[in-house]
Amino acid sequence: MKKERREIELFEKEAKLFWFGQDKTILDRLDKYILPFQTAESLAIDRPARGADLWHETYQKKESEWRNRLIWGDNLYVLASLLPEFRGKVDLIYIDPPFATGADFSLRVKVNGDELEKLPSAIEMKAYSDTWSGGIASYLQWLYERLVLMRELLSETGTIYVHLDWHVGHYVKVLMDEIFGRENFQREIVWDIRVLSGFKTQTDNWVRGHDVLLFYSKTNKFIFNKLTVPHRQEYLNRFDKVDEKGRKYFDGRGGKRYLDEVIEKGKAVGDVWDDIMSFQQIPTSSERVGFPTQKPEKLLDRIIKASSNPGDLVLDAFCGSGTTCAVAEKLGRRWIGIDIGRFAIHTTRKRLLQIEKEDPERG
Repeated sequence: MKKERREIELFEKEAKLFWFGQDKTILDRLDKYILPFQTAESLAIDRPARGADLWHETYQKKESEWRNRLIWGDNLYVLASLLPEFRGKVDLIYIDPPFATGADFSLRVKVNGDELEKLPSAIEMKAYSDTWSGGIASYLQWLYERLVLMRELLSETGTIYVHLDWHVGHYVKVLMDEIFGRENFQREIVWDIRVLSGFKTQTDNWVRGHDVLLFYSKTNKFIFNKLTVPHRQEYLNRFDKVDEKGRKYFDGRGGKRYLDEVIEKGKAVGDVWDDIMSFQQIPTSSERVGFPTQKPEKLLDRIIKASSNPGDLVLDAFCGSGTTCAVAEKLGRRWIGIDIGRFAIHTTRKRLLQIEKEDPERG
């Protein structure tokens, strides 16, 4: 028994993920990546009414006051360049990185009613060709360096959500165990999108219907606001008895459960999210901006409410269509969005300018 335990202890200490071309010296090479930012545009945070001149000096913030940042560039350089100012200051990171699918990242966009194909820019093509030039090994090196920098940016109470699918989820789980510590792995969240129709059903296999989000903290003391949702009607229908005071209830383990109390308390959100629809389920959603990897606002709404508080700083290093930035803005969080795609930056910028101010803690 002692020998077996010793072997287990050695395995726990020595088990690591290795890949061809592995280089873990990113923090020793930071001087190579830290570059100055160039401000292309500065808009007011407290925006005036629609149609007003956003650049009018009346609406500009003082340089000493906070400005949310939408940054165009390779996130390796951007994350490194954020370190001098933001090391240990980011409260929540959400990323939806490429899944190592080998996709060409061309986009179908509509311009004046006509559908056009937007090809990747030279900088995007170079970045993604480098990322997958060596298969999964080069992908892991690419992601490893960025995750290390994100950990440096996280505050001591900060957390990170990494959105993945079946292509690389198992590799990235081990990668994050090493970077953030296996003890700081909090949950694997299953986003059940339940798209079991159309082309997917032609597979001679189980029909894939979910993504995963790996949820890690930086330390064992992290921000988390427990969320609830309404119970489903089929559960509420079980309360089919009425007591002498007219209250509905049912007999369960531990005694009576009353309908009014259950409704008021709500149902705690678990680690399987089957109540947030994807755009495959709602293709005509008014949220859609024509970005192929766009995620619904309800998904980010849940993450940001659970793992940050008003005024906290949220970062998305693959901001894409800008969902994270838009939801953070609506919820009264500060934010930083990064993307290497010029179309992503333009899409996000336009989306942000169309946001109407809302209650930071709206239902």
